Amino acid sequence: MLRVRSLLLALICLATAVVVTHLGYNAVQTASVQTESVQTASAQVASTQSVVMHHCTKPNYVSSSRNAQRGYGSSYVVENNIWEPIKISQTLYSCAHDSFYVRAHVTDKAGAVQSYPSSQYTFGSPVEISKFRSLTSQFGLESPPAGSGLDYEFAYDIWINGYSGRKHTELMIWEFNHGQRPAGSKIGTASLDGATWDVWRSGEAGKGRGNIVTFVNKVRRKSGTTHLLAFFKYAAHKSWLSGGESARLKQVDWGAELCASPKNTIFDFTAFNVKFTR
Repeated sequence: MLRVRSLLLALICLATAVVVTHLGYNAVQTASVQTESVQTASAQVASTQSVVMHHCTKPNYVSSSRNAQRGYGSSYVVENNIWEPIKISQTLYSCAHDSFYVRAHVTDKAGAVQSYPSSQYTFGSPVEISKFRSLTSQFGLESPPAGSGLDYEFAYDIWINGYSGRKHTELMIWEFNHGQRPAGSKIGTASLDGATWDVWRSGEAGKGRGNIVTFVNKVRRKSGTTHLLAFFKYAAHKSWLSGGESARLKQVDWGAELCASPKNTIFDFTAFNVKFTR
């Protein structure tokens, strides 16, 4: 009888151990799922976080000079950047790299870009795209001009493999377009960074004078966080970057290409930064 009882107790203990082990396994699984959910939620918050706007009310730099520029820190420069001074009157008012505006009167020259007032982030030594673990930029604009006779777009202008030469690529990301047409021809659409983009291309990397690749957001945005690395990897996959992901990033600019404004018009920039990890 004692042997039977002992045997029964042993079986009960074994069954209990199995149940506890199974429950422990489920607990580990549940904890793992919860951790993954938290991580996913954090990523979503990071990608949709609001952009802090900086309104320029007391400029520390004002100039109407064609190439007027003001440096902020070691990497940022705000520039008036007028291309055709004969047909444009433009004054830059700057408070910081993420807070500036221009007042411009631009005579239409068949839709040609005549200036690109912008904030520029320059890498002292160009960095291979493959070296970045993450690369994002926040942007913002205030009260985009509306009405007839206006032709402009707010956009990123990004320089890869230098500023010129047959191997360079000028990659543009248009966030808010008002009447402007990109260089080259439309070659399709792409789904990137949570949005759909019309893709335009002019030239060819590695040949001639390099190329221009332009992504035009189908939904105009006045602020947001742009995951630049997604665009670079897409372009590299399409062989639009000479050297693929070994291509070197030189500069990231946020500004507005101005083609026409029939009267003095304010173009207001209220956010810009470049953040990355390697």
